[in-house]
Amino acid sequence: MKDLLFSGASVEEAVANASQALGMAREGLRYVVLAPGAPGRLGGAATPAQIAVLLDQPPRSQPQVAAAGAPARRRTPAELVGLLGDVAGLRLEGTVQEDAGATQVTLAGPDMDFFLEGEAAVLQAVDHLLQRVAQQGGLGRLSVTCEGYREWRDEALRKKALDLASDVLRDGGARTTGPLNSYERRIVHLAIETVPGVTTFSVGEGSERRVTLAPAQDGAAAEPPEPPASAEQ
Repeated sequence: MKDLLFSGASVEEAVANASQALGMAREGLRYVVLAPGAPGRLGGAATPAQIAVLLDQPPRSQPQVAAAGAPARRRTPAELVGLLGDVAGLRLEGTVQEDAGATQVTLAGPDMDFFLEGEAAVLQAVDHLLQRVAQQGGLGRLSVTCEGYREWRDEALRKKALDLASDVLRDGGARTTGPLNSYERRIVHLAIETVPGVTTFSVGEGSERRVTLAPAQDGAAAEPPEPPASAEQ
Protein backbone atom coordinates (compact mmCIF):
# COMPACT_ATOMS: atom_id res chain seq x y z
CA MET A 1 0.00 0.00 0.00
CA LYS A 2 1.30 3.40 -0.97
CA ASP A 3 1.88 6.00 1.77
CA LEU A 4 -0.81 8.68 1.81
CA LEU A 5 -0.44 12.46 1.81
CA PHE A 6 -2.58 14.72 4.00
CA SER A 7 -2.59 18.48 4.35
CA GLY A 8 -3.98 21.16 6.65
CA ALA A 9 -3.44 24.71 7.80
CA SER A 10 -0.86 23.34 10.26
CA VAL A 11 0.90 20.02 10.91
CA GLU A 12 -1.50 19.44 13.82
CA GLU A 13 -4.49 19.89 11.51
CA ALA A 14 -2.94 17.64 8.84
CA VAL A 15 -2.47 14.88 11.47
CA ALA A 16 -6.08 15.34 12.62
CA ASN A 17 -7.29 15.04 9.02
CA ALA A 18 -5.27 11.85 8.55
CA SER A 19 -6.63 10.40 11.79
CA GLN A 20 -10.22 11.06 10.75
CA ALA A 21 -9.81 9.84 7.17
CA LEU A 22 -8.04 6.61 8.15
CA GLY A 23 -10.08 5.91 11.29
CA MET A 24 -6.90 5.62 13.35
CA ALA A 25 -5.96 7.20 16.67
CA ARG A 26 -3.59 10.11 16.30
CA GLU A 27 -1.15 8.40 18.67
CA GLY A 28 -0.96 5.39 16.37
CA LEU A 29 -0.06 7.29 13.21
CA ARG A 30 3.48 7.15 11.85
CA TYR A 31 4.14 10.11 9.60
CA VAL A 32 6.81 12.34 8.11
CA VAL A 33 6.37 16.11 7.86
CA LEU A 34 6.95 17.08 4.22
CA ALA A 35 6.01 20.75 4.60
CA PRO A 36 5.43 22.57 7.92
CA GLY A 37 3.17 25.20 6.36
CA ALA A 38 4.04 28.86 5.98
CA PRO A 39 2.32 32.25 5.75
CA GLY A 40 2.19 33.82 2.31
CA ARG A 41 5.17 35.89 1.19
CA LEU A 42 4.86 39.06 -0.82
CA GLY A 43 1.13 39.13 -0.25
CA GLY A 44 0.63 35.60 -1.60
CA ALA A 45 -1.57 32.87 -0.16
CA ALA A 46 -0.46 30.81 2.82
CA THR A 47 1.10 27.40 2.11
CA PRO A 48 -0.60 24.41 3.82
CA ALA A 49 1.27 21.90 5.91
CA GLN A 50 1.67 18.44 4.39
CA ILE A 51 2.48 15.06 5.93
CA ALA A 52 3.04 11.56 4.54
CA VAL A 53 1.44 8.81 6.64
CA LEU A 54 3.55 5.64 6.61
CA LEU A 55 1.37 2.62 5.92
CA ASP A 56 2.10 -1.03 5.14
CA GLN A 57 4.67 -0.51 2.37
CA PRO A 58 8.12 -0.30 3.98
CA PRO A 59 10.62 2.17 2.50
CA ARG A 60 13.49 0.69 0.52
CA SER A 61 15.94 2.28 2.96
CA GLN A 62 14.96 0.71 6.27
CA PRO A 63 16.10 2.44 9.49
CA GLN A 64 18.68 0.30 11.25
CA VAL A 65 17.74 -0.79 14.76
CA ALA A 66 20.52 -0.21 17.23
CA ALA A 67 21.46 -2.94 19.67
CA ALA A 68 20.35 -2.47 23.24
CA GLY A 69 22.44 0.18 24.91
CA ALA A 70 24.10 1.23 21.65
CA PRO A 71 23.66 4.79 20.36
CA ALA A 72 21.42 5.17 17.32
CA ARG A 73 23.32 5.76 14.08
CA ARG A 74 22.79 9.23 12.67
CA ARG A 75 21.71 9.27 9.05
CA THR A 76 23.67 11.22 6.50
CA PRO A 77 21.97 13.83 4.27
CA ALA A 78 22.27 11.50 1.27
CA GLU A 79 20.49 8.69 3.14
CA LEU A 80 17.70 11.03 4.21
CA VAL A 81 17.19 12.21 0.65
CA GLY A 82 16.68 8.58 -0.40
CA LEU A 83 14.32 7.92 2.51
CA LEU A 84 12.30 11.03 1.69
CA GLY A 85 11.84 9.86 -1.89
CA ASP A 86 10.69 6.45 -0.68
CA VAL A 87 8.18 7.82 1.82
CA ALA A 88 6.66 10.37 -0.55
CA GLY A 89 6.73 8.05 -3.56
CA LEU A 90 8.95 10.43 -5.51
CA ARG A 91 11.55 9.73 -8.18
CA LEU A 92 14.30 11.61 -6.44
CA GLU A 93 18.07 11.73 -6.47
CA GLY A 94 20.47 13.67 -4.30
CA THR A 95 24.03 14.83 -4.88
CA VAL A 96 26.11 15.77 -1.86
CA GLN A 97 29.24 17.91 -2.16
CA GLU A 98 31.44 18.72 0.83
CA ASP A 99 34.00 21.51 0.79
CA ALA A 100 35.78 23.28 3.64
CA GLY A 101 33.26 22.29 6.30
CA ALA A 102 30.23 23.11 4.14
CA THR A 103 27.82 20.55 2.67
CA GLN A 104 25.78 21.30 -0.45
CA VAL A 105 22.86 18.98 -1.20
CA THR A 106 21.39 19.27 -4.70
CA LEU A 107 18.10 17.44 -5.32
CA ALA A 108 17.28 16.17 -8.79
CA GLY A 109 14.93 13.77 -10.52
CA PRO A 110 11.70 13.65 -12.57
CA ASP A 111 9.49 14.76 -9.64
CA MET A 112 11.28 18.02 -8.81
CA ASP A 113 8.11 20.09 -9.36
CA PHE A 114 6.81 18.66 -6.07
CA PHE A 115 9.45 20.64 -4.19
CA LEU A 116 8.59 23.91 -5.96
CA GLU A 117 4.86 23.92 -5.21
CA GLY A 118 3.45 26.54 -2.85
CA GLU A 119 6.43 28.90 -3.07
CA ALA A 120 8.81 25.94 -2.58
CA ALA A 121 7.53 25.22 0.93
CA VAL A 122 8.47 21.54 0.66
CA LEU A 123 12.02 22.39 -0.39
CA GLN A 124 12.29 24.76 2.56
CA ALA A 125 11.07 22.02 4.90
CA VAL A 126 13.65 19.57 3.52
CA ASP A 127 16.32 22.25 3.88
CA HIS A 128 15.38 22.70 7.55
CA LEU A 129 15.36 18.94 8.16
CA LEU A 130 18.77 18.33 6.61
CA GLN A 131 20.27 21.31 8.40
CA ARG A 132 19.24 19.74 11.70
CA VAL A 133 20.76 16.43 10.64
CA ALA A 134 23.99 18.23 9.76
CA GLN A 135 24.10 19.99 13.12
CA GLN A 136 23.51 16.78 15.06
CA GLY A 137 26.03 14.86 12.98
CA GLY A 138 28.75 17.50 13.16
CA LEU A 139 28.66 18.02 9.38
CA GLY A 140 29.06 21.79 9.59
CA ARG A 141 27.17 24.28 7.44
CA LEU A 142 24.65 22.77 5.04
CA SER A 143 22.48 24.19 2.27
CA VAL A 144 19.88 22.49 0.08
CA THR A 145 18.79 23.39 -3.43
CA CYS A 146 17.27 21.61 -6.40
CA GLU A 147 17.65 21.72 -10.15
CA GLY A 148 16.09 24.88 -11.54
CA TYR A 149 15.13 26.29 -8.12
CA ARG A 150 17.11 29.50 -8.31
CA GLU A 151 15.76 30.32 -11.79
CA TRP A 152 12.21 29.44 -10.67
CA ARG A 153 12.54 31.56 -7.52
CA ASP A 154 13.95 34.55 -9.38
CA GLU A 155 11.18 34.49 -12.00
CA ALA A 156 8.46 34.08 -9.35
CA LEU A 157 9.88 37.06 -7.44
CA ARG A 158 9.99 39.21 -10.59
CA LYS A 159 6.38 38.32 -11.42
CA LYS A 160 5.21 39.11 -7.89
CA ALA A 161 7.05 42.45 -7.96
CA LEU A 162 5.34 43.38 -11.24
CA ASP A 163 1.95 42.35 -9.80
CA LEU A 164 2.56 44.64 -6.81
CA ALA A 165 3.58 47.45 -9.17
CA SER A 166 0.29 47.03 -11.04
CA ASP A 167 -1.57 47.40 -7.74
CA VAL A 168 0.38 50.58 -6.96
CA LEU A 169 -0.49 52.08 -10.36
CA ARG A 170 -4.14 51.07 -10.02
CA ASP A 171 -4.92 52.74 -6.69
CA GLY A 172 -1.86 54.85 -5.85
CA GLY A 173 -1.20 53.00 -2.59
CA ALA A 174 2.27 51.79 -1.63
CA ARG A 175 2.97 48.08 -1.29
CA THR A 176 5.69 46.43 0.80
CA THR A 177 7.11 42.94 0.27
CA GLY A 178 7.79 40.42 2.97
CA PRO A 179 11.34 40.08 4.37
CA LEU A 180 13.90 39.61 1.58
CA ASN A 181 17.65 39.11 1.56
CA SER A 182 19.87 41.50 -0.41
CA TYR A 183 19.89 39.25 -3.51
CA GLU A 184 16.08 39.10 -3.56
CA ARG A 185 15.73 42.84 -2.96
CA ARG A 186 17.99 43.52 -5.94
CA ILE A 187 15.73 41.40 -8.16
CA VAL A 188 12.72 43.49 -7.11
CA HIS A 189 14.57 46.80 -7.70
CA LEU A 190 15.67 45.70 -11.17
CA ALA A 191 12.21 44.42 -12.14
CA ILE A 192 10.55 47.72 -11.20
CA GLU A 193 13.10 49.76 -13.15
CA THR A 194 11.07 48.76 -16.22
CA VAL A 195 7.78 50.12 -14.78
CA PRO A 196 7.21 53.88 -15.35
CA GLY A 197 5.50 55.62 -12.46
CA VAL A 198 6.67 53.28 -9.70
CA THR A 199 9.70 53.68 -7.46
CA THR A 200 11.24 51.29 -4.94
CA PHE A 201 13.20 51.69 -1.73
CA SER A 202 14.37 49.32 0.98
CA VAL A 203 13.05 49.56 4.54
CA GLY A 204 13.76 47.75 7.80
CA GLU A 205 16.87 46.29 9.35
CA GLY A 206 18.71 42.98 9.20
CA SER A 207 16.60 39.92 8.42
CA GLU A 208 13.44 42.09 8.42
CA ARG A 209 14.60 44.30 5.53
CA ARG A 210 11.96 44.63 2.79
CA VAL A 211 11.23 46.56 -0.40
CA THR A 212 8.49 49.18 -0.63
CA LEU A 213 6.93 49.98 -4.01
CA ALA A 214 5.32 53.41 -4.22
CA PRO A 215 4.08 55.89 -6.84
CA ALA A 216 7.05 57.79 -8.29
CA GLN A 217 6.98 61.55 -7.84
CA ASP A 218 7.62 63.75 -10.87
CA GLY A 219 11.32 63.57 -11.64
CA ALA A 220 11.94 60.91 -8.99
CA ALA A 221 13.82 57.79 -9.98
CA ALA A 222 13.71 54.37 -8.40
CA GLU A 223 16.28 53.61 -5.74
CA PRO A 224 19.49 52.31 -7.35
CA PRO A 225 19.66 48.52 -7.20
CA GLU A 226 21.62 47.10 -4.31
CA PRO A 227 25.02 45.65 -5.15
CA PRO A 228 25.09 42.04 -6.33
CA ALA A 229 24.91 39.56 -3.47
CA SER A 230 24.86 35.81 -3.00
CA ALA A 231 21.50 34.12 -3.24
CA GLU A 232 22.26 32.35 0.04
CA GLN A 233 22.28 35.49 2.19
